[in-house]
Amino acid sequence: MSFALAPMDRLIWALTLLMAPVPVVMLLMSPGRSLFAPALFIALIYAYILLWLRPIRFELGRARLTVVWPLRRAQIELASLSSVRFFHDKRALQNHLGWAMRIGAGGPWGGFGLLKTQHKGMMRFYISRISDYVMLVPKSGKPWLITPADHARLLRELEARGVEVHSPSARR
Repeated sequence: MSFALAPMDRLIWALTLLMAPVPVVMLLMSPGRSLFAPALFIALIYAYILLWLRPIRFELGRARLTVVWPLRRAQIELASLSSVRFFHDKRALQNHLGWAMRIGAGGPWGGFGLLKTQHKGMMRFYISRISDYVMLVPKSGKPWLITPADHARLLRELEARGVEVHSPSARR
């Protein structure tokens, strides 16, 4: 069973549309290609984000959830989860986590990498929108914060597989 990464919301789309053309604009506006190296560096960062940091889907099997990126995969054993939490909006998530600081990529295409939080410590995060968050809480190790496109179906399927699902925010 496959769950795509959620489509970007308006804010993330706006950031992406604003930032994505930066390397091309730098090349077009630089006299004598003086900005070639910085433009190439930014383009390489974008490629790294798209190929290594931004997942394309989440595959749910009988016993594990696999996070799939273009160049890698990570598996989360369902038996290793203590619970799954759903947060409909940013405010509900902030109430649960406290302050948070991103360590990784953020802006174009979403937010990816690690998140240092006030109440939960370090966690992995792979989000493409600022709503409908699914937090996978392991018995040990770092939690995962993801934004699958069909979060309601994923939550139902995880619950059907015996994973405890909590929804502190109103909608699910």
